Amino acid sequence: MSVDSVHSRAKTGAPASDWAPRLLIIDHYDSYTANLLTLLPAGVCATTIILQHTDERLADPARYALEVAPFIDAIIISPGPGSPENTSDFGTAARILQDCMRVVDDEDQITSLRLPVLGVCLGHQGIACAGGARLKRARLLQHGSQSSLQWSSADSGRFGGMGTDLFAGVPEGATVVRYNSLVVDEQTLPSFLRVTAWAMDPAPRTHVPSPSPQFLASYAGPQPAPNGLASTSLSTSSSLSIPEGEGERIVMGIQHASLPIFGVQFHPESIESTFGAQMMRNFLASAQEFWSRTGLAGPARSAALSRRRAWDTAQGLPHHLLPRGLQHQATSYKLDACIAANVHDRPQSAQSDVSSTSCPSSAASLANGSSLLALPNSSSTSITTVSVDSHSYQRSPPGSPPLDKLPAQHDSLLEGSQCRWRVVSQLFTTSPTEQLPTALDAPQIFDRLFRRQNASSVGSVWLDSARPHDPHSRYSYMASPRFMLSYTTTTRTVKVRSDQSASPDAGYGITLAPGTTFWDWLNQLQTDLQQRTSLAPTVLQDEVTLPNEGSPDSASVGIEEQDRDATVFKGGFTGYFGYEMKAESLGMEHATLGGSTTSDADFMFCDKVLCYDHIANRWTAYAVVSQDEAGWGTAGGASSSSQACLSSLAQVQRAISRPEKTLKNPKGDTLMCDTEVGAAAWFNTVSAVLHEIAAAGPQRAALFHASLHSQSLPTLHGDDTQRTYRDKVEMARKFIAAGESYELCITTAFRGKRAPIPPRASEAEADRDHFGLYCALRQKNAAPYSAYLQLPPIEGSASGPDGRGRAILSTSPERFMRVLRSGEVEMKPIKGTLARAGFAKGEEHMLPLTAGDAMLSPSERAEELRKGAWRQEQDLRRRAKLAADPKERGENLMIVDLIRADLLSFCHPSSVRVPKLMRVESYATIHQLVTTVRGQLRPGVSSVEALRRCFPPGSMTGAPKRRSVQILEHLEGHGRQRSEEYPGRRPQRGIYSGALGWLGVDGAADFAVVIRTAVAEGDDISVGAGGAVTFLSSANGELSEMLDKARSVGPISMST
Repeated sequence: MSVDSVHSRAKTGAPASDWAPRLLIIDHYDSYTANLLTLLPAGVCATTIILQHTDERLADPARYALEVAPFIDAIIISPGPGSPENTSDFGTAARILQDCMRVVDDEDQITSLRLPVLGVCLGHQGIACAGGARLKRARLLQHGSQSSLQWSSADSGRFGGMGTDLFAGVPEGATVVRYNSLVVDEQTLPSFLRVTAWAMDPAPRTHVPSPSPQFLASYAGPQPAPNGLASTSLSTSSSLSIPEGEGERIVMGIQHASLPIFGVQFHPESIESTFGAQMMRNFLASAQEFWSRTGLAGPARSAALSRRRAWDTAQGLPHHLLPRGLQHQATSYKLDACIAANVHDRPQSAQSDVSSTSCPSSAASLANGSSLLALPNSSSTSITTVSVDSHSYQRSPPGSPPLDKLPAQHDSLLEGSQCRWRVVSQLFTTSPTEQLPTALDAPQIFDRLFRRQNASSVGSVWLDSARPHDPHSRYSYMASPRFMLSYTTTTRTVKVRSDQSASPDAGYGITLAPGTTFWDWLNQLQTDLQQRTSLAPTVLQDEVTLPNEGSPDSASVGIEEQDRDATVFKGGFTGYFGYEMKAESLGMEHATLGGSTTSDADFMFCDKVLCYDHIANRWTAYAVVSQDEAGWGTAGGASSSSQACLSSLAQVQRAISRPEKTLKNPKGDTLMCDTEVGAAAWFNTVSAVLHEIAAAGPQRAALFHASLHSQSLPTLHGDDTQRTYRDKVEMARKFIAAGESYELCITTAFRGKRAPIPPRASEAEADRDHFGLYCALRQKNAAPYSAYLQLPPIEGSASGPDGRGRAILSTSPERFMRVLRSGEVEMKPIKGTLARAGFAKGEEHMLPLTAGDAMLSPSERAEELRKGAWRQEQDLRRRAKLAADPKERGENLMIVDLIRADLLSFCHPSSVRVPKLMRVESYATIHQLVTTVRGQLRPGVSSVEALRRCFPPGSMTGAPKRRSVQILEHLEGHGRQRSEEYPGRRPQRGIYSGALGWLGVDGAADFAVVIRTAVAEGDDISVGAGGAVTFLSSANGELSEMLDKARSVGPISMST
């Protein structure tokens, strides 16, 4: 294709600048649907509505014809799992396509139901099936891989039909991303559907999914459709077998001969696809041309056309398709609202920087208003919960502002609201004659200030950036909580325990109101705290001044993003959302399997926090103090109200004021935030301990470390056998081959028991709170998002006052989400893992000796130099191999596209960007492929809501998220048997693969994915591990990767 032809075709794809079509996107519960918004101009995005294919306004033909079709100018049919021939997957869209393609003489029907259509992936296949074509399984299944578009002059869309060529201005050879197992059988296409683009797939190198017959015979979960196809669409050329040595021409684009109906097999919205915005412009130009021609032809229009003209583009969408005072509580796997924002074009060449997914958002673009569309309506004006497709939407009270009018999450106060608390701080500095402790002294400082005499009965917290000089985690935090919130999805009860609680069954239960989730409840509590806490910096001692948080520091030279990580945890909640919280974030049924005493979410309120800045090497103490003597001791007159009518904050206040008189609290009013006097006394205690530890010198620190590092994990035994795990990988590949998912994250668990506490054991030897075990683990596997959470015992659990307690010991390398006070959101998915040199199975002898260099003989020193050179060379090779591995890159890309779509559901579309795509990062024992995704929160979206929209982490589920989670529920639980030795075992993942971190009183937040983590309950220890499975995966390779991850935590054993 010549340059001139490209330029001439590009001109045909430019729609009039003053035309903003009203688009309907039909979503098939796909995790990538929202990314289509990044291809739309701002004016079009403002008049776009996204509806699930199950929405009654689409599913009911009469309602669709009356309420939707007359007010829509074009349709985009989204990707999605499954097959277009399965009614449950595609039934509604199939009927709508038939209407759009039907040839009739009735001008009314043509005007009312015939609309321009663009089908993407599943939508593309649906167009072919609606025209009578059949599908077949591709010989080479493509998930997260790129293809080059090809065409010839004969099949480039030049056949005299209505509509602009979809690929005008797109050069031949443009690269696009594919997520598909099924393809259109070109031989079965009708004459009116022409091929406009294709790609040549190479010969496949993967084997057919083959779970063992024993596994298939015993597996009782959902089964993929035969060959992934319904019998009515099964092409005679389709087969489960994959012919070897043969390439295949794949239909990548189709177009109707006389109507503006287009289909593309690939995903133009993917971060690694090129020219997607150009294709979208071409589609919009075709839609405009269609309506221009239709408007010039024929006699007077029908009533339907009159309605369409009445709602012209200046008015946008009609009111019956817009929300009326509904506060959005949608789930994270889909986008229910299109945001009006200044969205710019995607990069137009493969060489474009991935950080320029859209133009950087300016103050002007972010100032544009946001409109929520596609929310269900209700005629009721009372407070009620409406169930739509198993997702909850709660109507705001009359007069409540819509979501887009609420204050931004980073606004510290509501206008006119009363501050009840404020944050005070104390910076501890060095002097010419006296130094302060460093990061090496952190375990000893935590032991002195938060473990022993100052310990709280509800636990202790150390959010520990344990990896020295890590560019991603600048701060560590230590805290002793005032009270704790524990939640279980099956009972829907929040248990509140204060530091006055002495026994596991002490505390006060709050049962959530019908239709309310823990995410809603915690969001309200967090918002109330944020609105009532003054964030103006207050320093208690005049001679100490707190430096500007964002100022550069000479010690931070060479450390990445020194100023962007300035938001710190000054007080608020620390804790975790366990994986089972997906039941509420995704709107799925609650798990009914029991057997575990672990809460699904635990959060501790910390009013005193000690922060260590690893870059500036300085300690700062923060305290949330009461503005009056009442503190949190009064419920604000709430005792006369019913519990269901209380706000979350009032419920907690009421709960924590119930404990009886104690020695600490003789008046019986538990003050949950200290006074300024109490904060000053605590600052003095911190100062004394810091100076005492610094004065003791390194010898005392070494003795302390030695007493802790002697602890070690026991050998942990796998819930699954190696054979069962391989079978699960093969079964996952079978689901992927059937088109049910693009990627499935299979996990398993390893369990063991610590040796009983010996008689007359010292405190260090007994290690009742597992702190010594954590210190040993952080030394072995240093990670940027390490954490130690010592939790109170739960009634009926294996932990107790006479034995070991309950704790989470995490060495996670993966950030889930960070929300800055400015409202910027960052996520860092990890997909792709390779063991470092010396840490793969059979390479242990290549690790360095522990003896000092002075104690080695000359021959031993030479051998150590040889091994060091081998490790260095191998690590370089492995980094390069990981960066280029198509299977690993595909895994990462699928999650990156999923996360982009998640962020688009609550961020300004123009702000969602990928500054770092698939970079290799090296940790103590493994190399990993890491991507950074960022966005800017829309006004009114809190950090809790942002977390809910993205939970569970996509890197731990696969994509599409909802369908993948449903498959994993059955697949992972299969083959795991309960045992008398570990009665708490259950198929659910529990804490593992959830999110752990903090929610600040200023609205900021930082959470890590719970991986590389040991969960301790009494003497019982459990560790989860797994990996993402794509069709390119091999069972042995996935097993090896999972074992490498588990070994990074402790010794493991997995029977064959």
